[in-house]
Amino acid sequence: MRTEMEASRKTLREYKQGNNFDESELRAIAQKHADLKAEMMVQRAKTKQQVFAVLTPEQQQKAKKLRGMRGEGFFDKQGGDRDCDGHGKHNGRGPGQRYK
Repeated sequence: MRTEMEASRKTLREYKQGNNFDESELRAIAQKHADLKAEMMVQRAKTKQQVFAVLTPEQQQKAKKLRGMRGEGFFDKQGGDRDCDGHGKHNGRGPGQRYK
């Protein structure tokens, strides 16, 4: 599915950058891409549930705790006191400021 997604993304990008525009063709390409994304989401959730089902109650509790921690990382914060330029360099510069 990942290969299909990459190909779909490439097709969509190339079509949007092309000179010819056909609304119905673009809609068809976009719909196919959306269908692939939806299928990937369903498969990911299904796999997650299957893995969770075989865990012991203690492992399930630990997994829930770890899931809750996922959104607390440095790059998940929006705004606030971010001092990273998004390229792994710091020094008190704001987001989007590149180093020379």
